[in-house]
Order: sequence, then structure tokens, then C-alpha cells
Amino acid sequence: MTNIEKFETLTKKNFNLWAPTYDKGLLYKLYFQKLYQKILFGFEEYGRENIKLGSKVLDIACGTGEMLRHITTRFGEVEAIGLDLSEEMIKEANE
Repeated sequence: MTNIEKFETLTKKNFNLWAPTYDKGLLYKLYFQKLYQKILFGFEEYGRENIKLGSKVLDIACGTGEMLRHITTRFGEVEAIGLDLSEEMIKEANE
């Protein structure tokens, strides 16, 4: 197994374990929530003119789908597509 494969396997394992509490922990509240708010602000500025009904939005490394939920709530009928290495993150996103 190459170093990249080892890193991918370890990363996937850790995020699978983290998935159930990812959006509930202290790290989320202190760091990720603020980061997401900044990203969403930028997305709002860009999106006002560029995101129309029926647009497709791709979130790579979507985690639990938090960003996509905000985007679909704000912009209505857009096709939200989330990709993530972690199957457990995707399960959380689909709930």
C-alpha cells in the first residue's frame, strides 16, 4: 500500500468515526460554523445573479451536507450534489 493509499484509508476511517458528531461538537461551533458562514456570505454575493432555479451545485468534500442544506434553503430549487470520501458523512447528509 502506497503512502497516499494509507493516508486515504486513515482519513476515511477517521471521518467515518467523526460523522455522527461532526456538526455537534466544540470544534464545529468554534471553527467550522464560522468558516461556513463566511463561505455562505461569499456564495450569497455570487449567487444572487448567477444561481437560477434548476442550477446544479456541486460540493466536493461535503461532509454532512451542511453547506448544501443552506444553499438549497436560500436558493430554492437547485440540484444539490454532494461528494465525500466518507460513507458515514454521506449517510448523515442524507438524513
